[in-house]
Amino acid sequence: MKTTIGGLILLSSVLVGCTTNLQQTNTQKVTAKAEPMQLALQDFAVNQNIAGKVAYPISHQQQSYWLLSSETQGLLLTDAKGTTLSQFAGNFELVDWRGNVDLAGKNLDLIATVDKENGQIQILTLDWQTQQLSLLTQFSHSAGVETLCWYTLPQGHSSLFIADDQAQVTQRIIVDGNSHQLSDVV
Repeated sequence: MKTTIGGLILLSSVLVGCTTNLQQTNTQKVTAKAEPMQLALQDFAVNQNIAGKVAYPISHQQQSYWLLSSETQGLLLTDAKGTTLSQFAGNFELVDWRGNVDLAGKNLDLIATVDKENGQIQILTLDWQTQQLSLLTQFSHSAGVETLCWYTLPQGHSSLFIADDQAQVTQRIIVDGNSHQLSDVV
């Protein structure tokens, strides 16, 4: 694999952006107390019976939840005790979450995932009013997806970085930060 200086700079920028988002997300997810992390570690044992690839801790209104991707049960939202609150059918891998996105005047959480059956990148919404996971949009990517990373641009756009098995990184604007409408700008 041949790497160029420009490629390294781009990849470094993506990783810094993902790290920044992770730090911002963790700030939103974990309160100043140590309890949520302790609960998350204890409750992980409850969720071990779900054969899956990703267990992603999230928080909403100071309550702990899990997003779980399962080969057999799809994407699940569970409470801290492991009770399934919502389920979206499929065989998913790779999950990234972005909370509090204004989409058409409604405050939603966005979840990016890859459907292993058809290779499509799917963007789901999590509506906390109903605790429902719903498909917002999906699109193809020309190569196998290795990682997904939400990033909020300074202009307020919610974008998704996609790194693939061809050593390419693509950025797609999913939600336009000005109009708060669904977008798909590559």
